[in-house]
Amino acid sequence: NEVIKYIKLLYENGLVHGDLSQFNILNYDNHPVFIDFSTCTSIKDPRAFEYLERDVKNNNPSIHCILRILPPAP
Repeated sequence: NEVIKYIKLLYENGLVHGDLSQFNILNYDNHPVFIDFSTCTSIKDPRAFEYLERDVKNNNPSIHCILRILPPAP
C-alpha cells in the first residue's frame, strides 16, 4: 500500500502528517500525493503518535498494525 509507504517515509524523516484522510490524498498517475500539511508535526511532539495512529486508521483501519513496526521516536 503506497499510502502506508509514504506515511512511513514521513515518519522516518521525523514528521507526522496529522490530518491524513481521503480528502488530503490526491491521485497522480495512479500514485497517492499527500496535500495540506498545515497540521504536520515533528515526531517529537508529545501527541505525534496519536496523530500518526489517526492518520493510519483513517486510511485503512485493517492495517493499523503498521504502527508496531515503526521505530520509536527519538
